[in-house]
Amino acid sequence: MNDTGHVFVVRGRLENLDCDAVVIPTDRAFNVETTWAPALGVNEPRAGYAFGMRPHDWETKRWGRSTVPGDGQVPVWFTDVAVDPEIPWDATDLQVDAVVTRLASVLEDAARNAKHPQNDRPRPLIAVPTLGVSRGGFGRHRGAMIQALLQTCEDAVARLPIDVVVVAFNPADHSAFQALRRQRAEPPGDEVRRLAELARGGSLALFVGAGVSASAGLPSWTGLLEELTARLPEDVGVAELASPLDQAQLLRNVMDPTGDTHHLGEHVREIVTQQQRYGLAHALVASLGCDHVVTTNYDELYEKAVRDLGEDAVVVLPGEANPPSKPWLLKMHGSVTDPSKIVLSRADFVGFHARSGPFGAVVQSLMLTEHLLVVGSSMTDDNVLRLAHEVLAVRGKNEAFATVVTFDVPAGLERLWENSFTFVTVGEGSGDRPREGRGRDARRLAIFLDTVAMHAAPTRHVLDGRYLAVLDDRARDAALQARALRKSLRALPVEMASDFAALSAALDELGAGGPDPDRGVSGSWDGLTDSR
Repeated sequence: MNDTGHVFVVRGRLENLDCDAVVIPTDRAFNVETTWAPALGVNEPRAGYAFGMRPHDWETKRWGRSTVPGDGQVPVWFTDVAVDPEIPWDATDLQVDAVVTRLASVLEDAARNAKHPQNDRPRPLIAVPTLGVSRGGFGRHRGAMIQALLQTCEDAVARLPIDVVVVAFNPADHSAFQALRRQRAEPPGDEVRRLAELARGGSLALFVGAGVSASAGLPSWTGLLEELTARLPEDVGVAELASPLDQAQLLRNVMDPTGDTHHLGEHVREIVTQQQRYGLAHALVASLGCDHVVTTNYDELYEKAVRDLGEDAVVVLPGEANPPSKPWLLKMHGSVTDPSKIVLSRADFVGFHARSGPFGAVVQSLMLTEHLLVVGSSMTDDNVLRLAHEVLAVRGKNEAFATVVTFDVPAGLERLWENSFTFVTVGEGSGDRPREGRGRDARRLAIFLDTVAMHAAPTRHVLDGRYLAVLDDRARDAALQARALRKSLRALPVEMASDFAALSAALDELGAGGPDPDRGVSGSWDGLTDSR
């Protein structure tokens, strides 16, 4: 494990991310926006005040932990993020400092009092939204606030035994966070650079294995078999079988003896759907923006992470029509939405090719036309390996067509797939290591994915006047000139504007349509429309 904590940055919704504590913004009077109701476990946040959620020493500190944590909810810390009426409104630096000083106190208190890390995490994971940029009054100074938030979180993880995940719902906020991190980071290694370039260019496809869902606390394939075995009324000798496929087959024979029942699939669904929050790894692979994704997982956490990006939801195959150019997710081994078709036992795998040949053809097309990033899979699935061998027979071992990010690589596997797969190892031992070792591995995987996502993030903020504070002098001058160009294009007659439509769209994509940068801080709770 790294000696210090880590600051992750993801896009998504804070209430749906698996973590150990969350920070919720308020104003000085402890008003909480309805946006945060799901994270608080209440229907109406202001009702939370009536039920005693306000910290007892709020008047003096203006931050603190909820005194009534919701049943089963993640522990909540509140902090005042509104413009302070005791500080001049035009003193932006002082206003921002007041907010992040309280955040620093919150992180210290959370490090001391957050519950034991869940899902084998080696450190508590504290989730922080982009504070103050909506009703807090700092919406037109998002750049200054984002700089200060990032620095405060980085300082906290350097001295406290925590990790922090900044959850930026707004795509331009996310872009600004990632740009700042890139400025401070060491140059990326060759593999990170290559994967990031492929993602930015739209040439990266994903293959998502069980290791990704482990970040949310879901069991590995072996762990799933153990949980299923524990549900049997008696010992039938499952553990005596060496092959996981045979273990699963015995479980199916016992649970579905007539062959026309689906008790095994129902038990799988019950186990997998116990976790409704997606993990860091889900949020990070979703943020890569890959249009074509294949998974052997049964859960729906990746789909939820994609929905939380606020963009078009992914089409799930099979079962849904796929409109042209729509991103899709192929679930090779079935889904909890249809337990009767879950692929788990040896007979399921033997019959997979006959029943699901088109699925294999889709995977092979990705191997031939895109670069496949394999995350959280040990690459021991016989069906997947058969598909890879057939692709090799066509294209030969000229260049690696897949990058496999895994916890460990068995002896000889790299040599076996030389010039076909590139292996990136993020683990620290064998697959039989104890649970705390698996937790460290999941964290290492998340850190690797976070680094790739940081370098792959699209630029959406650089011409937006609200983010000028994150630019250096030369970039700021260029941004102001680009904004002036966009303004002049808007002034063109309609018959001329069409000739510049592509240029206008490109400038808008970089944020040129944002507010003018000379607008000052507008005061507490100014009603800006972006709720996140």
